[in-house]
Amino acid sequence: MSAKVSAKAVSQVENQIPQFISEENPLYEKFLKNYYEFLETLCVFYTAVGAYTTLFTNGETVTGQTSGATAKVKGKNAISATLKVFLEPTNDLNFLVDEVIIGGTSNARGTISKLNREPLNGTKTFKDLTNSDLTTDGILDWFKKELYPNIRNSATVDLRYFLKHLKQFYRSKGSEKSFRTLFRALYGQDSLDFYYPKTDMFKISDGNWLQDTVLQLSYDISYLDFNGLTITGGTSSATAFVSNVTTRKVGTVPVVELVVTTFVGTFVVGETITATTAAGIELSATLTGMLTDVLIVNGGEGYSVDEALTVTDATAVGFGATAKVKSTSADQVAILTVPAVGNGYQVNDPITFNNAGTNAVVTAEAKVATLADTFTVDVVSTLLTAGVETKTFDLTGAFGVTVSAGYLIGNNAIYANATKKGVVISYTVGTPSVLTIYDMFNENAAATTSPGLVAWANTDTMYLFNKTGTAVLGAFSVIINDTSFVTTTAHVALNSTNYGANFATPDGTFASAGTTVTVTYSGGHNLAANDSIKLDFSTGSMNGTYTVATVPNATTFTVTISSPAASGTVEMIPIISSKMKNAFVFSTQTFGKVATVSYSSHGSGYEAKPTTSLTSLGYYSTVETRSDGVGGFYGSNATIAVGDLGGAVTGITITEPGFGYELAPAVTGAQHSTAATLTGVLGITRIKDGKYSGESGMPSSQKKIQDNDYYQDYSYVLKTTDSVDVWRNDVLKLLHPAGYKLFGEVLIENLLNTQMFDRGLSNINTADATGMSTYREMTFFFESFITGLQVDMGETYLEVEAQIDSLIAALETFAKITIKGGTTQTYTLNKLRASNGIPAEMFSTLFVKDSSSVSVGTTTTVTTSTPHYFRENDLVSLDDFVGTNVSLINGYMYKATSVGSSGTAASNNTFIIKELDGTTNVNTTGMSISTQGKVFRSGKKASSGILIDMYSTEYIEGIKTKTIHEYLHTSASDLTGFSSGDVLDVSGRHIDIESRMIQEDNGGNDDFLLEDGTTSNPNSSAIGFLLADEGQIDLDGANDAHQLAVTPAVQRQVSSTSNNILTFNRPFDYKNVPYTQHPHNQGFGLYKHKVDQRVLAA
Repeated sequence: MSAKVSAKAVSQVENQIPQFISEENPLYEKFLKNYYEFLETLCVFYTAVGAYTTLFTNGETVTGQTSGATAKVKGKNAISATLKVFLEPTNDLNFLVDEVIIGGTSNARGTISKLNREPLNGTKTFKDLTNSDLTTDGILDWFKKELYPNIRNSATVDLRYFLKHLKQFYRSKGSEKSFRTLFRALYGQDSLDFYYPKTDMFKISDGNWLQDTVLQLSYDISYLDFNGLTITGGTSSATAFVSNVTTRKVGTVPVVELVVTTFVGTFVVGETITATTAAGIELSATLTGMLTDVLIVNGGEGYSVDEALTVTDATAVGFGATAKVKSTSADQVAILTVPAVGNGYQVNDPITFNNAGTNAVVTAEAKVATLADTFTVDVVSTLLTAGVETKTFDLTGAFGVTVSAGYLIGNNAIYANATKKGVVISYTVGTPSVLTIYDMFNENAAATTSPGLVAWANTDTMYLFNKTGTAVLGAFSVIINDTSFVTTTAHVALNSTNYGANFATPDGTFASAGTTVTVTYSGGHNLAANDSIKLDFSTGSMNGTYTVATVPNATTFTVTISSPAASGTVEMIPIISSKMKNAFVFSTQTFGKVATVSYSSHGSGYEAKPTTSLTSLGYYSTVETRSDGVGGFYGSNATIAVGDLGGAVTGITITEPGFGYELAPAVTGAQHSTAATLTGVLGITRIKDGKYSGESGMPSSQKKIQDNDYYQDYSYVLKTTDSVDVWRNDVLKLLHPAGYKLFGEVLIENLLNTQMFDRGLSNINTADATGMSTYREMTFFFESFITGLQVDMGETYLEVEAQIDSLIAALETFAKITIKGGTTQTYTLNKLRASNGIPAEMFSTLFVKDSSSVSVGTTTTVTTSTPHYFRENDLVSLDDFVGTNVSLINGYMYKATSVGSSGTAASNNTFIIKELDGTTNVNTTGMSISTQGKVFRSGKKASSGILIDMYSTEYIEGIKTKTIHEYLHTSASDLTGFSSGDVLDVSGRHIDIESRMIQEDNGGNDDFLLEDGTTSNPNSSAIGFLLADEGQIDLDGANDAHQLAVTPAVQRQVSSTSNNILTFNRPFDYKNVPYTQHPHNQGFGLYKHKVDQRVLAA
């Protein structure tokens, strides 16, 4: 190592020595100058070269034949046993150990064996000492002890290279990338897999819920071709990507549904959408409307969950939509059922609600609406009234509920504590409202039965109670606002519904003598001669109305009947059992079983269901008559049940969106006490019922319960082919994250050793006893892709006697191959060979960038850890991401957009990925990334040889100043014979299997470079070592049949040529290219392809 050319310390000596010393001791100054010149020299130890002289001349210039370094000879060794020379460097290049130096004057020569730097020479090269590429082994060892003591000297990595990237290594500590780097550095191990037990751990609410968004079309089989295309609205210009196409029926009408993603803009009802297939066919269809929502203007009253709503279309074009109530306020009585229908009820019989414990604010009110199995009864309808004194006055306010005659009034909220009481005679709502009551003070004044009551007066507050003295729910208090009460006599009906209820129907006996029938009632009959009476006889056809003939006594009377029965029992009908009969009017009333009920109010404020009772207030309220067949007594044997509470509509479910609507359909509910007001919404898209993707969060899955050891959030497993004992301590010292638990597993790799042809006892030429070939009959399949024509398959059958070797030779010499199938096509086949006969080698680019973050959503932005240098609309692939739903991006190719301008390429770290159409955003909603992956940009260009033009459009910093590694290839460099449409067959990469090893160096001369390719030395890479291209595969060293494919053979069609560079119709695949061999300090790589032949359409 030589000193850099710079200012010399000797030039400053004369300025530092006092003048009198220089004048008096001139030799002292000369000594100091010589001394400092010595300190700035490089001492070179060398050995003789052949018969050349070893004596260099002072002052001559010596030149290093390898390094190109030059220096001036300042002195020679005086001891003849050691050859050394002191040199003063004259350029900035360094002499190298083992290189030959030649004297410019003496022509002396020597091979450098050792270099020693004198002190000042060493200080001038101090910068080199801190450069890991240039420093000495001793200092490198000191760096290792100081900066990375746990990296052993036996590590397979180049320690100089590792030191240069040590900062990045420590910064990535704990990441998967750092583990892979460590295993490659220490053990040369690329087979490292990661497993996180938490990915298989059962977690509550960890399910992945997916819902599809769809557009609807009328059915046409051609619309199925929209799948995978981007559609555009003719009116709205909105776009969306169709990820799937399904069909279904609305009623009996089939419709097509497009499952769409990545919306841009909003489609409108009735517009035409278009899309173009890969074959250039343009599809078009008209979008139809559907019911997508229902707005609740007024929730109404009395609705129950799942109650059906009615959807109608005024235009009669749309059809099929249905909806139901999803939720209600749940504070009203909405459902009444009749478990026991009873008997003896009349329409309008009221249902009584027991609201105890319900916290109801307003009571519900309902009544019998219709009857079933009806019958009639003649009932007295004459009203008997009593004249009583009443008080009528105006009110301030209103009770706010239905008020019935007979309700009670008090001046206290608790009836028992009231000092003023009354009974409602009538109540009229108005402005003002008017109330007529019977003042119970009248009874208090006349008797002592209600001591303490006082008369009602103006400004008194009045509270409303039912007939039992219970406060009426929802009723407001009112105030008397009347200075002069009207006191009149009112006629009050006296239980008019029960007038005929207790008329006697006595049973008696009769005996006949001729036409005279004597009737006897032991309890007395209270009749007189000539009274009319209705009799029911037990025998004979004698029932009817008769005139009393005689009354012998109080218990017997006689009537005249022609042809009477001899004797029996008789019943007297009540219509003539009272002296009031002439004053009464009878009416026929209908009774029956309860069929339906109706509401007058659903109530409000209910927190629990009330109980109910139904008792008839009519004829059967006091007549205890057994109800045959249903049990109990007429008028009191029905049961009314209250269902789940309902109320105002608060939510609606659209069970079927319908099809073909042009205007928003009308939505209405059933007419309850207050009907809901609803408004339908016309839409173009709907979100289908969702489903869970995968088995996460499901108890029936194969997930494991957390055990706080292996299955937990902070454990990880390393899988490698080495034993855990080999690497455990190194990982724990260098990379293991605090708080995590490490597990190790051995990754098994199989070494295959196979034999063909009956354990080697036979070969390809073996024939059976008849002379027929055992192995030779086979079929060849050819597949080629040519512009404008795709030949899927052609067949050529080989006769039994054909020889494989001769066939191959023939194929290589044939000018044409004709493939016959559904279409006949003739091709010319030209072998593209290098001068030594091996397949030609061509090279394409591969750029690999680490992702640092990905923003998920309807627009997906990728950020790389370093500048990506991509160009707008470059084709990129994403892979190696770990997390939830990363299958949305892993392994897919996209267009990189919004990459930034070329002027800021060195700082552009972000880009937006779009589908290959260049307009559709990639929707990654629902994706979550736990470990970042990589971005690959493989090339569409290839050349034979490394041409700088391949990088002329790349934003690779400094690429045109770097020395690109000269590949060890013998490929033809002239590609001018290619033209657009030509097809290249690119061989697959493979691993050969040896019985004892994999990837053995094939003779030590078949090396290829890893991807960095930026070193000036053709035999080393930037990390300092090479890998074998292919291994020796079988014992005879000639048979290729046992090769294992790493990348498959592919075809690429040439789209254009320029300056010996071929541009293909699509990029090469990035998969299985060894891009993970080392960190990419330049962010790009070169990938070698072997090309066997090219096929051209004749």
